[in-house]
Parts: sequence; C-alpha cells; structure tokens
Amino acid sequence: MDIKPQNVLDYHGDNAIFMVWNLKKDLDVKDCFKRISKLVINLNNSADNRFPDSGASCVMGIGYDAWLRLNLPAPLPKELENFMPIVGEKHTAVASKGDLHFHIRGIGSSMCYDMAHALSDVLGSVAISSEEIHGFRYVTLVPF
Repeated sequence: MDIKPQNVLDYHGDNAIFMVWNLKKDLDVKDCFKRISKLVINLNNSADNRFPDSGASCVMGIGYDAWLRLNLPAPLPKELENFMPIVGEKHTAVASKGDLHFHIRGIGSSMCYDMAHALSDVLGSVAISSEEIHGFRYVTLVPF
C-alpha cells in the first residue's frame, strides 16, 4: 500500500470533530496504538476511494508523553514537547493533557461521525476520551 502523508491544509471541510484521548495507566497500549494507526490510514483511504468528493479525512497527532510511553522512534520530532499554558494580558491558552489527538473533517457530518465512531470503538478499552468538539460551517440561504 502506498502511504501518503496526512493532508492537513488543503480542505478545511464544512464539518469537523476534534477528539482528544488519554491512554489509561498500567495497560499495554502498543497493540491498540498499532491498530488505531492502521485504522486512520484505512479510514482516509476508504473515504478517498469510495467518496472522493467528500473532503473527508482524519489526522492523528501524538502527544509527548504518549510518544515516550509507546517507545516511538528517536529522536523525537524537533518541536514535540508537552504543551505549556500561554498567558496573555487578557486570555490564557490552557494546557490540557492529551495523548492522542484526532482532527476529522468532511463536507457531510455523517462521514465525520462514522470515523469518530470507528476510532472510539478501538480506543474505548485502553483510553479515556477527554475532549470532543464538533464544528460546522453554517450557511444561511435567507437574505437579511
């Protein structure tokens, strides 16, 4: 199988789901991580082949602690580190823990929900979902 790099910039999509998962402590999660990595590739390949105009894609990110726990290749990516809060004059970007991050997007919401469900089915036994945000682009057809 020809594996292409994950496309993160071309199409923003009209619907999106962002999920953050934290791996459970004291469990061997390496096999599940291999399954979820293959699943992301398969979800993207399937969406691209079966629904080429859907704009559907799933991008996975791996947090610093998870990278170390999963014993992924060294050296670590140059800028991979635990996110620290960014404090501004008015606002603060908080630092929430996250081992696995998923950004799912597409023209239709059903494809996004289907991908999120497939990921959740695999991760449910070894990780806890700590964040799930749904977004969409609202277009009004009624002139104001």
